Amino acid sequence: MITTYQEFFNAAKEASNETEEKDYYECEDKFIRTPSGYSKINGVLKKNGIGLKLTLEDGKTITAEERHTVSTSKGWKFVCDAEDVEHETGKFIKVISKTQTSDTVFYDVCIDYPHAYFDTNGFVHHNTFTMMQVVKEVGLTKGVDYVKL
Repeated sequence: MITTYQEFFNAAKEASNETEEKDYYECEDKFIRTPSGYSKINGVLKKNGIGLKLTLEDGKTITAEERHTVSTSKGWKFVCDAEDVEHETGKFIKVISKTQTSDTVFYDVCIDYPHAYFDTNGFVHHNTFTMMQVVKEVGLTKGVDYVKL
């Protein structure tokens, strides 16, 4: 069983048999729990960014890029703007503190609809599949045709 997003990325990289290091690898036979059941992971994206560690009222933490989106009682919000985070139980857990991290490596999973998944603690995150699929289909080159912020 794979338990971290870094492990997903490493497994996809190994399965690709590619010699050149990339930021995105497609996945086969990997699934993640979503609000509507299990969904196939299409790929895993590795990126650097400024992180934000949210400490929640229940003692759990979420560390994500500050512009990553999570489900809140006020809809989808960037982690930096979240006042609470939706749990798989349907409850919204209050954010009690936010701590900025230095430049950090993050891994995003890319899935089809419903564009949301549960992390290992059961919190609801949004994924980047739609944008990365467009980038892939159009054949854009990172740093030449587009820049990720």
